[in-house]
Amino acid sequence: MEVLSEQYLADLEQYRGCLPNTVKAYGRDLQSFMTFLKGSGTGFAMDLRHVKSSDVQAFAHSLRGRSANTIRRAVHALSSFFGWAQRLGYTSANPAMGVQLPKKPPRLPKCPSEEECRALLAVAWTPRERVAIHLLLTTGLRKSELLALDLSDFRPDLSEVFVRGKGGKERLIPVPEQTREVLHAYLAERGHESGPVLPNRDGRPMTSTTLQRLFTRVLKRAGLQDKGYSI
Repeated sequence: MEVLSEQYLADLEQYRGCLPNTVKAYGRDLQSFMTFLKGSGTGFAMDLRHVKSSDVQAFAHSLRGRSANTIRRAVHALSSFFGWAQRLGYTSANPAMGVQLPKKPPRLPKCPSEEECRALLAVAWTPRERVAIHLLLTTGLRKSELLALDLSDFRPDLSEVFVRGKGGKERLIPVPEQTREVLHAYLAERGHESGPVLPNRDGRPMTSTTLQRLFTRVLKRAGLQDKGYSI
């Protein structure tokens, strides 16, 4: 297995164009697995055909305490290696297939800094852009919540807005004075009749795609298009 792992790593670098850091990381994962097998008490099988799925699962279990991404990468490295060996006829099965992996940690959204928020607000030019950006940045509304927002959800003086979120949870959110001023100016143009706060041309709520395009335009004007922000 040690000889084949060296051949596999050389193949990654020379023929698949993998970056050196990736090859090194896979090499460390393969070496860790072989060290685990040697110390597992089950004997170290130089023949790949003797490595079982339970061995890979036990190896993944031994990595508890490390990050989910580290464990997932290690098992992926083994799966890639055994898949390569299987294609070349060194083994008839890939023992890393079907191994239970820890769930990926949720990705937290990237949030603009206070200075970047001011930059975004400054370049929201149209009434619709201004009200959308102000509500997103000053109330913490999710994209879906903003799109579902109806004018009737606001108190008459616009001081608070009633929001229905995920799982049917409801909350009352205060609206900052600056955002209320933007809303008043927007409604002077839109009209005060009930309906979606951000309607499209036929009066139905704005689509998610349209709102994302609006946000992308404002990001570009503010010079923040490469920051990875999304809504």
